[in-house]
Amino acid sequence: MTSNPSDQPLKINSRRTKGFLRRWGLWIGLGVLVFIGLVLLSAPTSKEGSTYERSPTGYFNWYSSAQKQGVSIKRWQKNYAKLAGTGQTLIQIRGDRTDPPNADAKTAIDDWVAKGNTLISLEWAGRLTAAPFSSQLASPVGPVLIETIRRQPTLAKGDQALLRDKAGSAVWSSPESQGQQIKVAYPWLAANAYPANSNNYKFLTRLVQQPGGQIWVDEWMHGYRDPLTPQEKAALPDQDVFDYLSRTPVFPLTIQSFLILLLLVWAGNRRFGQILAVKKPDLANSERYIQSLAGVLNNARHSDFVLQQLGEQLRQQLATKLGVTADRAAGTARLDDQQLAVAWANQSGKSPQEVLNLLGQVDQKRRLSDREVLDWINRAELILKAC
Repeated sequence: MTSNPSDQPLKINSRRTKGFLRRWGLWIGLGVLVFIGLVLLSAPTSKEGSTYERSPTGYFNWYSSAQKQGVSIKRWQKNYAKLAGTGQTLIQIRGDRTDPPNADAKTAIDDWVAKGNTLISLEWAGRLTAAPFSSQLASPVGPVLIETIRRQPTLAKGDQALLRDKAGSAVWSSPESQGQQIKVAYPWLAANAYPANSNNYKFLTRLVQQPGGQIWVDEWMHGYRDPLTPQEKAALPDQDVFDYLSRTPVFPLTIQSFLILLLLVWAGNRRFGQILAVKKPDLANSERYIQSLAGVLNNARHSDFVLQQLGEQLRQQLATKLGVTADRAAGTARLDDQQLAVAWANQSGKSPQEVLNLLGQVDQKRRLSDREVLDWINRAELILKAC
């Protein structure tokens, strides 16, 4: 009884299935690592320069010192669009060497400054000069330590140097319509790394008080937010989890990761075709038998037996090529080595001694090294080719 091929059970290649699962596992793991890395790279703004930060690059000590002196200073933790009024000062401390990424925020601050306010930016401003890295610059409160070679060598018309040396200005002001912008080429001018009674603290406190009015320290740029009032919460539209995600870096990263995953699925979605059956080795073939026998003889170092078999095979092939094979029906005998060598010499034009020397090694029945056996085989091949 024969069976229909369609009725046969489906065979699953377990090795290929495991390879497929392992490959996809690696892709998924790599995708998760990339996603986590992008989330970490999109983390909130650095806390360096924040008045909440107690590390050496924070400004907690200076802020506390200014408050104890009765300076009218507060933290700004609202959207820049809510900046209003005139005669005020906003201090921004940036140690990341970059401008605010939000163009709308920069526009709002510039408009607020132009209406009659002051923006003080502590950042890596100016140019690299030949100034010493550590310099004591003269000021109205005494020498101020500046640890950078950045200076503004030349000032534009209307600008004013507030702290300078021979290399250029380390602190300077620029008029902006009815307001002004003050730039400090060293963001850690009064960081926690300096003592609270240092001239650096005194100079920055004097600098922010000169314009007069309310003083704000920008903490919005460092990620700090004031809690919403009940009126502000009521004005907000109804929100769900998707609205929340749309305002965080997680949402675009999730979309990108999903698209990458779809691309990988599309790239790997190929037909596997017919399952290839594993070919079973034929254990009863001559080649495997010969290899096994050769291995046994080699381990036993019976090169004399191998050479006898090869010599007998050489005699038969020479007789066949020379046409002097024995005819048992006619009662003719096979030629001996001497006659075989003479017949070979007559046809090849070479000395019969070559054949006699080669066959003589067989008759010696001594064990040869592997190199000597290979040399004997090479000489035998040359004799057969000369026929």
